[in-house]
Amino acid sequence: MHSRCFTNLTCLVCLITIGSCSSHSQWSQTNEFLSRLGCGMSEEEVAVVVAKFPGLKLQDSERGTPWDKVAVKGGTTIDLDFRDLGLRQAEVIWVDGILSAESLPVHDFCSP
Repeated sequence: MHSRCFTNLTCLVCLITIGSCSSHSQWSQTNEFLSRLGCGMSEEEVAVVVAKFPGLKLQDSERGTPWDKVAVKGGTTIDLDFRDLGLRQAEVIWVDGILSAESLPVHDFCSP
């Protein structure tokens, strides 16, 4: 009887844990944000654009080269590559499920 109660309690805890790990969809304003960015923009110019989107935060990227900064909103991250000529590209990634992530193709701001 004791082991059956323990098993039932363990299953309940697992279900609660799985249910609390919510999935996210891509931030609804991702495309609008990206459309306001352009080739060669400085970090300061991008920060001005970021400030126009409530809740979007700009911080240093932990991914390393080539990503310098990351804009974060909810479960969506937008990694930004500035290089020495200003903004070059962005990569959008968002959490989609417990251990799953989705991404868009890298957005190149400088290609014709």
